[in-house]
Amino acid sequence: MVKSIYKNINSRKFKYFLVFLAISFSVWFFGRLSEVYQSDIQLKVAYVEVPSNLFSAINNPKTITVKVRAKGFALMRSQINKYHIALSMGNLESKSGIYHMSTENLINQIKSQLPAHLEFLSVNTSDLNISLFELKSKKVPVNALVNFRLMPDYIIDQISVEPDSIVISGSEEELKKYCSINTIYTRLNKVDKDVTSELQLEIPQDAFNLKLSQESVTLNASVARYMDRYYELDIQQINSSDSLILKTFPSRVRLVAYALVKDLKELDKSDFKVFVDAQKAMENNSEVLELHLKVNNPKIRSAFLLEKQVEYILR
Repeated sequence: MVKSIYKNINSRKFKYFLVFLAISFSVWFFGRLSEVYQSDIQLKVAYVEVPSNLFSAINNPKTITVKVRAKGFALMRSQINKYHIALSMGNLESKSGIYHMSTENLINQIKSQLPAHLEFLSVNTSDLNISLFELKSKKVPVNALVNFRLMPDYIIDQISVEPDSIVISGSEEELKKYCSINTIYTRLNKVDKDVTSELQLEIPQDAFNLKLSQESVTLNASVARYMDRYYELDIQQINSSDSLILKTFPSRVRLVAYALVKDLKELDKSDFKVFVDAQKAMENNSEVLELHLKVNNPKIRSAFLLEKQVEYILR
């Protein structure tokens, strides 16, 4: 049976039938394409002649859907190769700082650029939201979002970004939302030397039409090593008098201070003051007083007492 079917397929009559069928289909197909139809086509849009004081909203349509009448050949060609039109932004209507293209203006420009074999019928009104904004600018500071993972005994001595501010541009309403611009979050690991790095600026997700004067800034961070140093100081008293004198136990206390290695030689005991408030001894029933530390040298990065309280007696 299979051989019989194969023999019929390869017969001359069957081949003639296939040729006739192909010719018939071609005649029918080309006949249909020669008829006139109505159809929607998409036009790719480019915006030209934009005034220098205006900018185009990023959500302006990239294509416009137009209903046309044409022969089937022309419609098929328009689906394969989309037509392009250039919309001139030189004649716009203004309202509250926002510039719109009128429907009449849009239709006239579409009609003038459509090929002759396409008859314009209508345009999809949902595509008509073409807007431009009056360009405003202001200067805002840059916030560097950097996480330094420092090696042990190292500290950030100074940090800066260059430039420390940029110009942002957009509509007046858009600019009101932003007082600064952040860099993209960056983490630097195992830092033990000075850093110079380019940081990309981050455009906020809700900044639909915001433009930045530049895309990146330069981070400069100087890194220095620090060390600790121990001191033993006498405990001083404040708010004491001839009738109010107390004695602390112990009378001296130790503290540890941290500073850059280059600054350690400039530190001295006189940079610190450890004291208790004698008046507090009269106001509470506790047998201990809080110790207080005052640091008088800005080169000292941090300092703390090894003891927080001392015992005392009144004399």
